This record gives sequence, structure tokens and C-alpha cells, in this order.
Amino acid sequence: PSLPQSFPLPSLILLFIVKMECCSDGATTPTCLSATERKAEKGKEMIMLPRRRTKSHKLPPFATWKKGESSDNDKDNASIAKKVDEVQWRFLSPKQVKSLIQRGSALMMSQVATFFESIIAALNKRMQSRRKMEKKSSTIFDPIAVWPFTAANRFQLGFLHAAQDNLKSTLAMMNVKFHVDLASKLITLQGKDGEDLRASDLDGALRDIDEICEHFVDYDLAALVESMLEGCSQELGSRLKYLDNDKSGTGVSNFIKSIKPKAIVVQDGKDTALRRQFAIRYCEEPSMQEESGPPVRRIMYINVYTLEQEHVGALMKQHSCKSKGELHRKLLYKHAGMACRACLEAVQVYSNQTDSGKYGWASAYNASYAACSLFLKCCKASCVVADALPAGFAQEVASCWLKDSISSWVSWKSTVKNEFLRWRDSYGKEKPNLLEITASPKLMMEFKEVMCVESIFSSSWALGKQLDFLFQDRSKRDIKDFEITQIPLAIRHRKGSRLALLNCPVATSASARSVDCCEAPASTTVCYIGSATMHNTKTSM
Repeated sequence: PSLPQSFPLPSLILLFIVKMECCSDGATTPTCLSATERKAEKGKEMIMLPRRRTKSHKLPPFATWKKGESSDNDKDNASIAKKVDEVQWRFLSPKQVKSLIQRGSALMMSQVATFFESIIAALNKRMQSRRKMEKKSSTIFDPIAVWPFTAANRFQLGFLHAAQDNLKSTLAMMNVKFHVDLASKLITLQGKDGEDLRASDLDGALRDIDEICEHFVDYDLAALVESMLEGCSQELGSRLKYLDNDKSGTGVSNFIKSIKPKAIVVQDGKDTALRRQFAIRYCEEPSMQEESGPPVRRIMYINVYTLEQEHVGALMKQHSCKSKGELHRKLLYKHAGMACRACLEAVQVYSNQTDSGKYGWASAYNASYAACSLFLKCCKASCVVADALPAGFAQEVASCWLKDSISSWVSWKSTVKNEFLRWRDSYGKEKPNLLEITASPKLMMEFKEVMCVESIFSSSWALGKQLDFLFQDRSKRDIKDFEITQIPLAIRHRKGSRLALLNCPVATSASARSVDCCEAPASTTVCYIGSATMHNTKTSM
């Protein structure tokens, strides 16, 4: 049946979301505890409840519609309408594009693109499975665009649940309607004539959205970085109070607030050098006013609008993008998470931690270990950043990270995978030994990004344990000076890559998924893989 009003998901999905919202791994503790029940958890850190936000915390938007060159609104509208008419659209009509620009949201339109990409990826997976079963290169000409929602992973399902109103309103401007078939558990899309959309329609719509992103949207990644800095300042200031002598957390918070974004300026045009230069990172520059003054703290970000065309082409190749519009979308998601990683690099400096190893693999591990968990917490309603984000943005970004990480993992040779797992399981103590890794900026960056996803948790409790492991021991100066037994078992790495677990369908039973626990009390049983069979153990806090 069609769901024209509120697009409620089937009750089966909602049950899965109740489990998923507590923890990205499906923790066994229920998420619907009351505030009184949460406070009753003895010896445990209380989950942060939503705080009241004031208008003074209003953050600037980081994706807006472009304005014309004239100061006259009528002339601007006429100029934009003329540009729309000049573009050769594949799926959308010029009238629909104008409607999106006049009444829609650039970020919500990007969410539609993510939704379409998920459907196309599911179609491709089904086609590959079918060809493998038939043992021949059979193809189905232009299949109907359907998405079996029971096959979606927890991030995709969370995105679909949170962003459903955004998707519905934006798709309505494109004359596209949702249809949910409860019997076959499929989501289908229909055009204005009532016919089911096909894969070619979604591909054409994706290209049209990327055209809009390239020609009609202004992306302000500096504003995005500033927003994430604001959220990290609030979150880390409340959690890392032990780093300040007065135990107030003000020093940590002010240190992060003092960081300002700065666009990367390309110095060397070689491909290998470009990959190093395009890294989103924390750095310190000498003060221009006083030689003995405090350094200027920066987070380096990518500003596509100031780059040469050849550098933009190199970025598109690096991120496997077919157009500038797709590159803008991918950089938006990348900066959202990597800004949090850069904040953790800054906290390493603030806490006087050093890395005695070559190439800084231990510090790179520590910055990646809690980056994604910190990002998810910053996007929740209790943080000021939530005001600047559309509903479902955090789950959307996480699903894109997971997809890119799986793509990187699949492309690695077995020797590279083994080196990654050895580095991961040593918690940064052992650096990768293969020369092809240490000499490759591409692999080094992929290691850090995959590590961010490998250690992602959506629970407040797990983030607190991750940060405590990284920073609570103030006597630790060398980052590698720790024992793995100090790490709570509930957030330790399991045998093998965790990507397959994160990407598995939410409909899969808990026993088959071998879920990790990240929100449970100390007495809760935790399931993990230590061999071919699953066994239980108690968490050691």
C-alpha cells in the first residue's frame, strides 16, 4: 500500500530501530529506559539527556543555494532560471529543478541522492548474486528500482527512519512517491504517472542531483568544520575534565574553541603529494604577531572552489567521483567525521602526549579510535550541532563511511589486510611493516578511515570508555605506554574485521550477527568471536 501522508515504516522495522538506536552493534540493554531508571544504574556514567539549547547557539548553514550576481532578487531568479533551462536534464524537468531550488533544501536533496545510491547498490548486489547462481553473465534489462528494507544495515535503516519526512518532501518536488509493500517487504518508487521507477531512472536522477550540486549549491566546508568544533568543544569539555588541573573541563573546551579552519593550499602537484596535502588534519602555525606568542591552531580542510582544475580532477579520481557535484557531496560527509578526528589530534597536543614511533602510527590510531563515536554523539539532540543538521544526517554519513570502508577493504590484498588487523589489534603499538603501506599515502589514509569505522559506537557509555582509555592516564606521555588489559572487554576489537558485522542486515538474528555489547552494565553477558564458535564472557570494566 502507498503511504502518502506520513510514510510510517512497518512495525517490524521499528522494532529493529529500537535495538539499533542504543548502539551501532545492537546492544542488549533496552533503549527505552526512563531518566529515573538510567540514574538508578549504580556505578555507571549516566546517559546524557537532551539539554535545552538557546538561540545564541544557532550555527551557520554549510550548504546553501547559490545567488545570482545581481543584488536584485528578481534578476537573480531570472538568471538562475536561465541557467536551469540551459542544462540537459536526464530525469528531472526544468520546472522540477526550479521548484527544488526555490522551495527545497540542498542538504535534503543530498539525502535523496544517498537514498538512491543505496537502492542502486542493493540492485547491483542482487544482480551479481543472480548471475553467480545461474553461472553465466545474464543481465536483466533495466530492473525495477526496489529496496528490500529487511536487507538494510543498521545505519541505512536508521537513516531511512530519521530522514523519512525529508525524503518525502523532497521527492514530492520531483514527482516521486514512496510505496511500501509489506507483503514482500520492499520499498518501491513511483513517478507521477503511477509507473514504477527503474534503475535507469534513478541513475538519471542521481546525475541530475549532482548537476544541481555542482552548479546551484554553495558548500561552505569551513562552516561545517566550525560546527563540528563547536560540538566537540561541548562534548569533550564535559567528558575530559580530568585533563584540567581544576577538573572543570574549561581548558579543554577553550582549547578546541580556539581552533580555526584553514583551506589547504596545494604546494606540489604530484599525485602522491596531493594525497598527503589533502589530508584533513590538525596543525599548529607560528603566530604572525608575536614570535614568542602561542601558536595558531588550525584544522586544514579542502576548498574545491579555490583549487586548480587539475587538482579538482585528482580529488575526483581519489574519491572515485564521476562529477564535481558528487565530489562536493562526498567531501561534505568526509569533513563531518574527519573534523572530529582532527579534534582528537588536538587533544593529544593539549594533554602533552607524544608518539615515539616512526610515521606516527600510534597517534594516528588513537585519533581514529573514537572519531566516529564522537561524531555520532555530536549529532545527537543533546549537542548544539544538531541545530544545523537535517534529521538523519549522522546515520547518512555513517552509512557512506561504511560503504567506502568496505570498498577499501575489498580492494586490499590479503597481506595488506593482515597488516591492518595487526596494527588495529595492537591498538597502535605495532606499525605496519610492509613498505607498500608506509610509502603509499593512499593506503595510509585508507587505514585511518577504515579504523574510524571499525571502532564506531553510537552509545554514550562506549564513547566515554574510549576517551578514558585514550586520555585518562595523565602520567602517560608516550601514546604507546599502556597495557591492552586496561581496555574494557566490551569495546575491545574482536577477531577479524568488524565491517561485515556493521554491514549485515538488521533483520539477521543477534546470534548470527555475534553482536558486541557497548551499553551494558558490568554483569551483562557479551558475545564475541574468539574462534569459529561463539562463546560468552563477562565484561571487565
